[in-house]
Amino acid sequence: MLQRKRFYNGLPYNVVSYDNAIKEILELAAPSDAKTRIIFTPNVHHYYLYSKDNEFREAYEATTLSLLDGMPLVWVSKLFSNTNVDKASGSDIFIHLFKEAMRLKLRVFLLGAAPGVAQKAVESLGAVESIGSLVFMDSPPKGFEKSKDKNDAVIKRINEINPDILFVALGAPKQELWMYHNLQRLHARVAIGVGGSFDFAAGIIKRAPLWVSRFGLEWLFRLILEPKRLGKRYFVTNIFFLMETGKMIIGRLFNR
Repeated sequence: MLQRKRFYNGLPYNVVSYDNAIKEILELAAPSDAKTRIIFTPNVHHYYLYSKDNEFREAYEATTLSLLDGMPLVWVSKLFSNTNVDKASGSDIFIHLFKEAMRLKLRVFLLGAAPGVAQKAVESLGAVESIGSLVFMDSPPKGFEKSKDKNDAVIKRINEINPDILFVALGAPKQELWMYHNLQRLHARVAIGVGGSFDFAAGIIKRAPLWVSRFGLEWLFRLILEPKRLGKRYFVTNIFFLMETGKMIIGRLFNR
């Protein structure tokens, strides 16, 4: 069983290396029982939402794995908990898991992104020939989760496929809450939130260079690309995270 810890605000995460995270997900995707396991990839935005939203907190308590997506969380974990944990971003996990799934002949379902994006992502990953046999996709309309009929139709399509891995690319907190609310209805061995991974894999949105990610500046790279959409969010969540980290530092000094 992977070690599970919590940050200052209670956000749970698993202490695991990147390679072992992939291995663990693939083991969960292997035939076992009918239960669906959900996996989240927390970043600073999730940290903020977990502190402010009761429903989001409940969703996190239902996770089987919580894998750190973002160097600031990794740094805080290592600094305050002395853990040997790796960054495991949803975008990296999606590409790695997708390729492994094709190699192992596992069924995958790509849910989300704009029409045609998942198709382009699959094409870029060299798996066009697997569409309809191992790879399945659906790009439901905006707000589908608020309509019982539309949401039921999406779940029915997923359950007809009964995928080994369900990649949910609806953005936070929508994808996490959707998985949580429909957990008991889904017939998928593993469901994992991967945010904008389809857009990245399809080449529609440019990913930050590796060195930028290693320095924890991927958020700044994305902010430069999408200032109107991400400006307010990053300002609020980053300031909040810095304040929370300051509280941890003060608390540590006080306890000493």
